[in-house]
Amino acid sequence: MSRLAIPCALFFLLSAQPSAAIEQRQIDQIDRLVATAPPGQSASAFLGRHYAVLLWVEDYCDGRSDGSVRAYLADKGKADPDGFENGWMDALDLLNKTNPQSMCALAAELYGQEGRQIRGGWSKKR
Repeated sequence: MSRLAIPCALFFLLSAQPSAAIEQRQIDQIDRLVATAPPGQSASAFLGRHYAVLLWVEDYCDGRSDGSVRAYLADKGKADPDGFENGWMDALDLLNKTNPQSMCALAAELYGQEGRQIRGGWSKKR
């Protein structure tokens, strides 16, 4: 089995989840992210990076990411599945080399209840 088979299967399983619980402001924030993808990087790859961070913080930051936010990111990333997967894998490689405490603080700043990028995309476990 190739190293990409599991992420591909996971991507399509998660992207099939309904995103009914997502808030309109979160949709708007994600749509703004798409419009601000860095030059030379596809929007799907950029979304894949955000998706990877939201999954990573669940394992390392004693929190949970919002499933509806992840599903919306994955759905928007379907425009370029290879780009989404490449962005996801690149981000995971970088995340696995970071200091978890610093990354958890950054995740809270970016995706927490008052997050700069996707408000409420991630929260601490209670």
